[in-house]
Amino acid sequence: MSERLVREALEVALNTWATANSVPVAWENTEFVPTADAVHARAYLLPGDKLSPFLAGAGRVHVGVFQVSLHMPQGYGTAAASALVESLDAAFTTTAPLTAGGVSVYITRPMGAGPALPGDSGAYVVPVSCAYRAPIA
Repeated sequence: MSERLVREALEVALNTWATANSVPVAWENTEFVPTADAVHARAYLLPGDKLSPFLAGAGRVHVGVFQVSLHMPQGYGTAAASALVESLDAAFTTTAPLTAGGVSVYITRPMGAGPALPGDSGAYVVPVSCAYRAPIA
């Protein structure tokens, strides 16, 4: 249940960002048909090993990476992708937790872009990710 709430908190924040930026999102394990020559994002939750730092063994700390792959049309340069990366960084702030169902998810490493990759149908794909931590008692 807790991992579900972590995913919910992160995906709600991404949905808010996507709506504000008019970027359709392909959510994990859902059908999605991208529009040709249009920007879209793909979201991935990459959970890490859970931690149990409490002496009594109660509670868990969920850690992992939330990745948003930006699929950009080829041949338009890097400016649009860079602007979207900056706006993702602003949306996933390290100063306030994201919440869902009483679970607080803290961003421990800000959103940052990795090297661009070739994507489906010749898209220019920029992987953007942040690390998270969610202590659950």
